[in-house]
Amino acid sequence: MVSSDTTDTYLELVNEMNQTTDVNGDTVTIRGESFVGFHSTGVYGQSTNEKENNFISPYSSLAQSILEQQETEDLGLLDSKVTSLSSYSGNNFSIEYPDSWEAASISQSDGEVLVGLSSDLKLLLSFWAPDAFQNTDLPTLVDDTITHLINTSYIDLKDTDIQDISIAGSPGKMVMADYSQEYTPLIIEYKLKRQGDNYYLVEIAIYEAENTQTVSVKEKAYLINNNNDLYFASYSGQVDYFDLEEGNKILNSLTFK
Repeated sequence: MVSSDTTDTYLELVNEMNQTTDVNGDTVTIRGESFVGFHSTGVYGQSTNEKENNFISPYSSLAQSILEQQETEDLGLLDSKVTSLSSYSGNNFSIEYPDSWEAASISQSDGEVLVGLSSDLKLLLSFWAPDAFQNTDLPTLVDDTITHLINTSYIDLKDTDIQDISIAGSPGKMVMADYSQEYTPLIIEYKLKRQGDNYYLVEIAIYEAENTQTVSVKEKAYLINNNNDLYFASYSGQVDYFDLEEGNKILNSLTFK
């Protein structure tokens, strides 16, 4: 109940995996790894070598590289509400995803971002960035993204596939990536104490795990140049859970406004 709380509290930003529960007398400790390192504290899941920049998650390195090149330092999702909707319709784009997913979004003049997350740890990241192609073009952006991933020290890029696409008449690129990434998990720990018939949350601890982990991921992304604005949508997940048919359905639902 605590980890799935979607009320207007800090807990709405936490989505956990590898969760354990310990009971010691009247105290219950729930401990798990946070899936996405939202900026709720200065400590979050990250690469051991690129701690300042790896702020999305080990599951979306294409998106991470694009945002770094766009000099986007903060997704701005801290004050967003987690919802369970079957689609997202923002100011600049719309996209559909399964109604069992959780999502958070932010929209402002210099960008719009949507993050969606499934219970089996698949990730949708979609955003709009205005005037992104004033000083570059789409092929250069894609090439620079792949080069950035190849040269980075925290990603082992095994394979990529790049193809030309078009959405609503706007030119785009489809990028498929297969990679492994080493990262240090962020651990969230809740302590609850029993008083009478009820349990009360008395402590939240946030810390990095002692050991790094390696996750193998597949990611498919669309990069679109619509009137010199960048529209990006990626679907990613661990190789055991990546569903190309589901990913295609989500990505193909992207529309512009």
